[in-house]
Amino acid sequence: MATLTVWKFDDPTGAGEALAKLESLQKQQLLEIEDAAVVEWQPGQKKPKTRQAVSLTGAGALGGAFWGMLFGLLFFIPFVGLAVGAVLGGLAGRFSDYGIDDDFIESVRDQVTEGTSALFLLTVTGSAAVDKLQDELKGEMGSLIKSNLTNVQEAQLRQAFGEEQTAWQIGPRTLPPPTGGSDELRNAIANLPQPDPATMQMDPQSEAEWLAVIAKLDAGKAETNQAFAEQLGVSIAQEEIEGINVYHVTPSEVDPQHGEHLFVYLHGGAYVLNGGEAGLAESIIIAHRLKMRVLHIDYSMPPQHPAPAGRDDVITVYQYLLKERSAKSMAMGGTSGGGNLTMAVVQRLMDLSLDVPGALYLGTPGTDMSNTGDSWILNEGIDHILITRKGFLEACMAVYAPGRDPKDPLLSPHYGDVSGFPPTLLITGTRDMLLSPTVRTHIKLRQAGVVADLLVYDGVAHGDYIAVMNSPESAHAYAELNEFLLQHLQ
Repeated sequence: MATLTVWKFDDPTGAGEALAKLESLQKQQLLEIEDAAVVEWQPGQKKPKTRQAVSLTGAGALGGAFWGMLFGLLFFIPFVGLAVGAVLGGLAGRFSDYGIDDDFIESVRDQVTEGTSALFLLTVTGSAAVDKLQDELKGEMGSLIKSNLTNVQEAQLRQAFGEEQTAWQIGPRTLPPPTGGSDELRNAIANLPQPDPATMQMDPQSEAEWLAVIAKLDAGKAETNQAFAEQLGVSIAQEEIEGINVYHVTPSEVDPQHGEHLFVYLHGGAYVLNGGEAGLAESIIIAHRLKMRVLHIDYSMPPQHPAPAGRDDVITVYQYLLKERSAKSMAMGGTSGGGNLTMAVVQRLMDLSLDVPGALYLGTPGTDMSNTGDSWILNEGIDHILITRKGFLEACMAVYAPGRDPKDPLLSPHYGDVSGFPPTLLITGTRDMLLSPTVRTHIKLRQAGVVADLLVYDGVAHGDYIAVMNSPESAHAYAELNEFLLQHLQ
């Protein structure tokens, strides 16, 4: 068993000086140090400097990837390049599984600030390491924050974040990080723990249970997205249209080619998550990368508002927009559940004989939730976002469209009429559990005579083009989306 401790010093050099003493104690074999890292925050600097104490690391060292992710979560939010919004929330949950919980993170953030320094130590629990260190540094420390790790948790950390043990064992298969993708994608996946289907075994029953789960899974996303928008120079303004909450997401500079265009964005989140500002991550990305105005619709969701409430909210806002602009000047779309809802909205617009948007964006869309297709099986336990259909995802489908057949077009718009659809861009990846629904819908659109393009990225799981923002895959996906919209919007 190991103990992770954080020792705070009230000056920016104290941690470094403590390291020197540690080196001496280590050489005298008076301490059992597994790993160590230092944070030094000089006055006047916006961010601290961090480094791993390589000279002290032993057989139990966690590796630079672990420290990089931990320090990114603690000090460098938004953690652009690896996780944004929902994914970042998922990483925080995984750290919690390994003994680094929300209280630990908040305590470190509150105490390790500008003008201070901190020493992060992984020591063998039961050894005299911590006591000896405290005796050696008596009177020099400001505070101690402690988190215990079991043997299993320590092994999981080494496997998840170590530089050598990066392969996942999926049943009889050994799966390395993506070998056909970019270095950025491969490194990001290598630094994630193996997906654990047990973490998805949630089945809320009552409204109160649903609201509690939603609050837990959405915790921290709004704050992360606010910081993310500020970093990218994207402004967010809230408004109500016909009583429905919306957000105007505007880049610092609008491309003149998009001067008259508007992206109507429908967020994902398995039909129940990412309400309010928690769902703004991809809207911010689209506004920034496409230099295009985005209207983000915060549509009604279960458990209080099952389908078709969300669909009808979108149609209400869309009809309002038609009073002031042409349908062909608008794109509509989103990722995951947002792609599903986009198709359901367009099918309803055609039923109502209303003009459809000029172009659609379906990012890894849940177009067929009936468990039809190979990828539901082949990518189970591989897709690090969805992980498995069993448990929470099935519960989300049930609360979204209670009592409906999984092939009902309201839940699975793939089975509805797609003739007359606008030009559509679809995106997925080889590790995406929704690969099969996406490619099957692409074929169905083409067979109906619809202009439809499909991007499939090697090694990409569900929504990784959002999660791994610094990857060439992400840059290419949004560049292709931009070109597609410029081609088809008027």
